[in-house]
Formats: sequence, structure tokens, C-alpha cells
Amino acid sequence: MSLVTLIFFGLRDAVTVTLLRIMLGSIIGGTFLSPIFFLSLSGGVMSVFVMSWVYFYGKSPFSLVGVSVCAAYTHTLTTVICVYFFWVQQEFIFKLLPVFFMFTLIAGILTGIIENFIAKKLTEREFV
Repeated sequence: MSLVTLIFFGLRDAVTVTLLRIMLGSIIGGTFLSPIFFLSLSGGVMSVFVMSWVYFYGKSPFSLVGVSVCAAYTHTLTTVICVYFFWVQQEFIFKLLPVFFMFTLIAGILTGIIENFIAKKLTEREFV
């Protein structure tokens, strides 16, 4: 949903949607202000900024699916780096990246397809 918000309303609103999604999700899930909350917050905020940069400055070679995949990889990498620096501090955590990236690619593609569909429907119906 952050990508759709970024497209139609801009970076500021996309960051707001991301922050609200992370805060509400963590409150409902019972992880507010826990390490999981901060991992999600760091990955989410970083991925929105990368998504914005790729969408506005690298727009020609990337579709919405490509932008979504870039954001998903950023979220995963940021989370793993935070885990390394704040908790594990063992280099083995980086050996898990290929497994994480495999699932990240799948999630990024699926999310991009869904957001592409939503963006087309909103444009067709002129909601925004």
C-alpha cells in the first residue's frame, strides 16, 4: 500500500502510511516497542525511501513490480543489518541472506503485481 500511496500522494504520505501500518500492526500483534517493532520500523522506513528514489529517479527501467522488489530487498537487508549490529554480531547471519532473498523476491513480485492492479483500478475509476 505504501507504493500506491507514493504514486498518488507522494513521499510524505507514503512514510505516514508506513509508520501507521507498523505502529498499528505492532499494537494489534502485541509487539509495540519490542525488538520486532524496531526491526520492522527500520526496514519499513528505509524501504519507503528507496522505493521513492527508484520510482522517481529510476522510473524508466523499472515497473511497479521492479520498484516493489527493490523495496522488498531493502527491507530485508536493512533488517538483517540491524539484527547483526544490535543483537547477533556474528557473521553467520549474512549466510542466511540467499534464503531470505529468495522469499523476498517472491514477496516483492506478488506485492508489485497487486499494487500495479490497484493503481490501474484507481486510475481507471478516477478515485484519486
